[in-house]
This record gives sequence, structure tokens and C-alpha cells, in this order.
Amino acid sequence: MSDAPSAPRVARVARSRSLAGLIAAQRRGDDRPDLATAIEHAEAAVRRIAEHEPPPLIRKMLPHCPTSPHLAARWRTTVADVAVHLAIESPKITHDHAGLRGVIGSRTRATNPTRWDDTAQSLRETTIEIACRHLTDHHGASSVSTIVRSRPEWLTEHFHSLADAGALVTVDPDRLGALIEDVHDWRVEYDLIDATDPLHPLGPTPPDPLQRARHSQLARRLATVTERNPSRGIA
Repeated sequence: MSDAPSAPRVARVARSRSLAGLIAAQRRGDDRPDLATAIEHAEAAVRRIAEHEPPPLIRKMLPHCPTSPHLAARWRTTVADVAVHLAIESPKITHDHAGLRGVIGSRTRATNPTRWDDTAQSLRETTIEIACRHLTDHHGASSVSTIVRSRPEWLTEHFHSLADAGALVTVDPDRLGALIEDVHDWRVEYDLIDATDPLHPLGPTPPDPLQRARHSQLARRLATVTERNPSRGIA
């Protein structure tokens, strides 16, 4: 008798459990082909539903679906990734959880940290791409748009921090653009363009009191991520 999955057997298995239950059975060692196929079908169903009914939690981090076809496709894929993760993990999320944790829960509590990482990466990168498109459209032919398009390492790191905190959902393009331009100008002035530490884009604190004050102010603006009310913008 063939072990290949048949449509009736797959249907019976798929009807018997939720996607989370199917995954749990597989994790316990059930390696039947019909179970693996049922999981594929169940995940595809979750993805189809998510396209029409995105998980409400996603609004904590991901902006509205953009009009650009390319970005809209990425948005839909990310929404589906999140829906599958939530269907499998059912993370415990409270109202005060923001950013990544407020959408997909804590990595330490995930049954599959690799899936958590993949979902987080999908959310993070799609959010950043949408924010960058918004910034370049808003600023047009300007130095801000040039910097955003070149995406230096320090800016990529800053975008990651903002995205993970959920701070790119209602970004103020003028305030964030001003910060990007001010940090870039500082790096040019202090010959830091080729510096390779994205976590410290401003370099060492200058000895001059006035320049030290500028350095501190820029550092504070870069560090202000989770504390700021998103409705008031960034930077």
C-alpha cells in the first residue's frame, strides 16, 4: 500500500486539528506524509484569510498597505507571515507591549525561535522599506533622499531600532529627515563617513564644549526610540 498522501486522508487530518495542533503533532514525531501535506494546506488557508483579514495586532508595527505594487506584495507576504506565526504560537501579548513584542510576542516564549526570527525579519524589513519609500517620496530630490537611498550602515541600524520599537508606523518624515541630515553632516564634518561601527555613528565625544553639546544632542535624538509617543513623531 502506498504511503503517498491521498486527498481524503489529508482532508481528514486537516479537519481534525488546527494549524497549531498539526504542528504540535509533527513536533512530537508524527512524520506521516498526510500530516505534512495537511500542514501545508492549513498554512496556505491561514495566508489566504490574512490577505482579507490582517491580524489587528499588525497595526502596532506595520504601516498601511502601500500603493506601490512591489511594496504592496511585500506587505501582503509579511501580513501572511505574521498570521501564520500567530496561528501556531498564540503568544501572550498585553496592551502595553509595543513594536515586535506587541505583534509576535517574546522570542524566549516561542516554541520555534527560528520561525520567530524569520517573522521578525519579514516585519522589520517590510516596515523599513515602506518607511524609506515614504521618506524619499516626501523629500524628493534632496540630500535626505540621497542618504536614505544609499542606506549607510548606521542608518540601517537606526531604522532597525525604530522598526523594532514600532516607531516607523506613524513616522514624521520632516523630523526624521532632519535627524538623518544632521547626523550625516556631523559624520562628514568629523571624517566619519568610512567609520565601520554602525552602533556609534557619531564617533567619540569631542573635547570642545560646544561640539560636545552638539554631540550629546544628536546622541539623544538617535537614542529616542521607545520613550517617544509615536503620535508626536520621531527625532
